[in-house]
Amino acid sequence: MVGTSQAQSVKLRVLTIPSDVQPGSWISYRIQVDSKNRPPRRFTQRLAVVAREGSGDEAGAWLELKTMEAGRTRIERGFFARGESPDRGHSQGAETTAHLVLRRYQMLTSDGRLIEYPIGGEGAPMPDEDISAMDLLEFTGTAKIDSLAPDTLSAGSQVFPCRVERVTRYGKDQWAAEDTTFVNRAVMTRTVWRNPAVPVTGYARSVLEVATARLPTLSRGAAAAPPETTPARSMAPDSTAARSTAVDSTAADSATRVPPPVGPEGQRFFYRAAVTLLDVGDDAVPEITQAPELAPEEALPRPKPKVIR
Repeated sequence: MVGTSQAQSVKLRVLTIPSDVQPGSWISYRIQVDSKNRPPRRFTQRLAVVAREGSGDEAGAWLELKTMEAGRTRIERGFFARGESPDRGHSQGAETTAHLVLRRYQMLTSDGRLIEYPIGGEGAPMPDEDISAMDLLEFTGTAKIDSLAPDTLSAGSQVFPCRVERVTRYGKDQWAAEDTTFVNRAVMTRTVWRNPAVPVTGYARSVLEVATARLPTLSRGAAAAPPETTPARSMAPDSTAARSTAVDSTAADSATRVPPPVGPEGQRFFYRAAVTLLDVGDDAVPEITQAPELAPEEALPRPKPKVIR
């Protein structure tokens, strides 16, 4: 599975934080989500390191996440320390030993109470999170990873030269096409612009798209294996990386005779989420000063639907 939530928005439960993150560091992002048959979403998020506490293996940092959407504000807080994150599973392995992962989670309610929720349960730690249809898609097999041309992005008064990486996966399910010699498969493409100088997260932009790709049908009705070359190009028409790789991607598509998945510029995609850096700083102070209280049992998050494999 590829966790789509990493590109839908900034979420505390999927973050790994550098162990040497400095108090006062903050970043803000603009998030744009477009999904077929659902209204588009436009909102901003600010992630701030407001304190460090503890020593040795217990040392960690408190982060506050403020989400602002359509005149509403939501503030969450998490304590990040060393250890394996229950939400990231075994796939991250040793990476978690060099990073801090979420150990405590709190959310400020509309009436000013700070509620602490347990970590690791199904649905936690986002008690009122909407379940996206993208969370129910399953993507199998080995991811195709491509290094794209370097790009440069600006945020506030700073400029960040970025290393650009694209990861592609094909969906497990397939749907019949009008032409019976082809079937449709979902394909997920995530492109990330990375620079270690970006505080807290280390990336300046992340674009995730889910589109459809046509694959030839074999004699027994099964779809052919996805091509070795990646049929999706970077879905960020405003970036240098997108422009510089378009020709190479087109050539690869022609060689494999598999039409590429579709996206912006008149193409058809059914999900796109873009997280773009707006500004950075080093003067963050806590907005949450209340003492936390444990969540009552009836307020605990409901289990999320299970993916049938």
